[in-house]
Amino acid sequence: MSAHKYPSLPLTFFDETVYFPDMQSDEVRKLRSDLSRQLAATGVATALVLTDDESAFRIGFVFNNNTPNRVYYHGGLLKKGEYDEKDFRPIYRTKGAMTISARGPPSEHFKSIF
Repeated sequence: MSAHKYPSLPLTFFDETVYFPDMQSDEVRKLRSDLSRQLAATGVATALVLTDDESAFRIGFVFNNNTPNRVYYHGGLLKKGEYDEKDFRPIYRTKGAMTISARGPPSEHFKSIF
């Protein structure tokens, strides 16, 4: 648990959440480490993943305060000009698309810690 009472999540927690199949494994490790640190510090994490065609994916994770064992996540495509790289540090890179997993009926983007 962090000083702010959020758990430090293992990198494997991010399996089957938001995934970039064409991202290099060392870049995946860096991205997941950053997301885990942000979540532990504030309960919220965001990242920008640039693609070869200069579009980007903005991803976010947040702990659910009402159900503290759930982490909700989302991802969205941003075209060139719809984002400012200066608003995100560090920036991650991928060659291809994003995959996002959903769970439960109705379909939601969350993963339980336990």
